[in-house]
Formats: sequence, structure tokens, C-alpha cells
Amino acid sequence: MNRSKHAVVAGVLLLGTAGCANTYEKAAGLQPEGSEFNKSLYSGYMELATDERSEYDWRDSDGFARKASEAAAGEQVAPADLNDWSIPETAMDELAAARSQLIKALDRGVDESAPQDAAQAQVMFDCWVQEQEENIQPKDISRCRDGFSAAMASLDNQDPKPLETAAAPAAEPAPLPGPFIIYFDLNSSELNDDARKVLADAFAAATATPTTKLQISGHADRAGTAAYNQALSAQRANTVGTALTEMGLDQSLLTSRVSGEEQNAVSTSDGIAEALNRRVEIELVN
Repeated sequence: MNRSKHAVVAGVLLLGTAGCANTYEKAAGLQPEGSEFNKSLYSGYMELATDERSEYDWRDSDGFARKASEAAAGEQVAPADLNDWSIPETAMDELAAARSQLIKALDRGVDESAPQDAAQAQVMFDCWVQEQEENIQPKDISRCRDGFSAAMASLDNQDPKPLETAAAPAAEPAPLPGPFIIYFDLNSSELNDDARKVLADAFAAATATPTTKLQISGHADRAGTAAYNQALSAQRANTVGTALTEMGLDQSLLTSRVSGEEQNAVSTSDGIAEALNRRVEIELVN
């Protein structure tokens, strides 16, 4: 969530805080009314606004605080519109698919049947969009994306609303959650604490739909030789597969593929280390 804000000159910093602080303070003092969904949206957006305010990101803090105020007033608050954000092209398709998944869930009434999970999914989507626009903190991007995926996995387990009439068309199957992305340190195939949290989310999503299989894809950045990166991405995929089976997942449900340095999330020149490329992707497939 950091945009090198600490480098801002103190006088400019003080000048820019007045309006945003007022917006934030007004939102923080509200007593939300209305649906449980709007109350949960208010709490979630205020948490985001507080996080951004603590890092001197007045613009985004102000934006989240405004959404919190609208939710507190009982207004309909939509998920972030991607057209309003400068999203990297490499992330646009994934975010667009996620937003479509969220909108479909809201359309089927999860804001009433599971208001807290629905609000969490929307807040984490907006968090993901904001972090992806900044595109400088892979862990924060992953945290918001994984929070969204976990909330959607919970929503996907909710019973759909009953059909109005027998003649109404059957509802489309809910999309599978994910992908779940685990990032690794340079030249490492070891799982850190963040990685284990993502693994837990993937395991929960997989066990919630027992017939689902998992596709594990290992990747590396372009630092080092192609042969070395091929072997390293295989080690990363194997580490993730082993961890999932140790958690209790049937090994027959796992398939694995290795891409080495060939399928980068972020395009770089050869020899460049890039954190977003050092990853394993876990996809749920029918």
C-alpha cells in the first residue's frame, strides 16, 4: 500500500490532509443503518480507509471513506469500476473476470443470504483493484486477491435463491474460486507464512467441492538460466503439491505443470528478477 509517500514534502503533506481528514472523520463518526450487507460494507470500507490514511494515501483513503458513508446511509454501493482505475494490462483480464463473478453472486441475492461474506468479497475486490493499480506491493495484491477468493468460495457454497417458477431456466453453475497464487523468494521453493495462508484457502475451496481437481503450475522469473528456472519452478510446484497432500487432499486430484521462465505474469528482459513471476498458481477445475 506504499507509494513512496514518505518522500512528500512536509508542507505539501499538511496542505493535502485537511479535506481528506474531514471526509474520513465524518465517515468514522457515522452509525450505519439499513441492511446487514450495508453495515458490513461500512465496516470493511472504513478499515481500508484507515489503512490508507495511516500510509498518507489521502486520495484512496478519501475514496474508501466516501464509499463507507454511502453504505452507512443505506445507498447501493457498487464494486469498483475498472474503467475508473489505471490497471496494468497483465492484470485486467483477471480482475474483469473477478468482478463479473462478484456481480453474478450479488445478482443471485447473496447480499441477503450471506451479507457478511458478500460484503467481504466486495471490499476485498476493491482493495485488490486499488493495490493492483499501484502495482508495487505483491504481498498486498496477493492479500486482497486471496481475501476476495476466500469470500467468494464461501459464497459459492450458499444455497441459490429458489426459482420463481418451474418454467424458469436453471441457474448457471457457480464459477469455481481462484486462481490461488503463491509467491516465493528469489531462488527459493520454500513456503513462507503468506504462502501457507493461500494454501489453506485453496485447500478449503477444494474440499468444499469434492469432485473438483487442482491444476498446479510452477513458474520462475528470468533471473538465472532457463534450465535453472525450469528446475526451480518444478521444485515450487512439487512443494505446493506435497503441502496440499499433507493437509489431507487426495493426491489423485492433483495435476502439475512446469513453465519455468516462459509464462511470466510481468514481462521482463532476460536476467531480471521480478517478484510477481516467482509463483505457483493453483486452479480448481471440474
